[in-house]
Amino acid sequence: MLDSAGAPLELWGEAVLAACHIRNRLPSTSRTLNGKTPHKAWTGKKPTVGHIRKWGCKVYRHINKKTGRKKLDKKSMTGFLVGYESANGNIYRIYHPATKKLKVSRDVIFHENQFFEMRHVGNKDDAEGMLELGIPNEGTENELDMEILASESDAESKIREQQVPEPILYDEIIVQLIPRRQESIRSQESLWRQESKPPNRSTRRRIAKAFKAILKGNSKWPRTYHEAMEMEDAKQWELAMKKEYESIMKNKTWMLVPRPKNAKVVKSRWVLRSKDNGMYKA
Repeated sequence: MLDSAGAPLELWGEAVLAACHIRNRLPSTSRTLNGKTPHKAWTGKKPTVGHIRKWGCKVYRHINKKTGRKKLDKKSMTGFLVGYESANGNIYRIYHPATKKLKVSRDVIFHENQFFEMRHVGNKDDAEGMLELGIPNEGTENELDMEILASESDAESKIREQQVPEPILYDEIIVQLIPRRQESIRSQESLWRQESKPPNRSTRRRIAKAFKAILKGNSKWPRTYHEAMEMEDAKQWELAMKKEYESIMKNKTWMLVPRPKNAKVVKSRWVLRSKDNGMYKA
């Protein structure tokens, strides 16, 4: 586990504990256990293995606010998985190489394709033995790969030189100019398409109400009291205004006071409308 992850040797104790944690959750071939896992034989409960991850993989541990983390500080810290803290395994032991400290956390994000890679296993005796047996080591493989790549690149360059046609040169180039009028029309059309947007819901409702009013002949509503009294349905308008006045006085919407001097008074006027159901509203 240490060699495959490239972890430092001082973490051998964590690696042993993690291996025991995983081994206790694997079925045993011994006669005494009869295919059961050591964890089930000891506790009588079926173990869970969904929490197990690759040992030594890179993780991001969440830094809790209770530790004094400020708003602009980093919310996570890079580390590596080295073990499991609880029996259920949902709490992990994280090693941080920068501080060389172990932290325990359940809020962890895993990257199981990245590991420590802090040391590489191998020595000179193994490399000499591999060369004597005719087995290429990493250095010879890299040299062979470089030679193969160089030969392939030379072959590809030759093929490209053969395939690339010679450029065709023309004596004259004819350019057709678009008339200014057509160009201006096209530019206006493009701008209209960009600026024009479909109407929203409220706009569609206003258009529909105005269209209904035109169909019913109510496109001209009276703007003042005198215009309302001169129309054919003056009685309906008078009743609507009377009803609105009684409602205002009943609810005590305002109270009459002397007009203040050197003050701008906001004027009011009647807004008369007829609804779709034939009701007159003031």
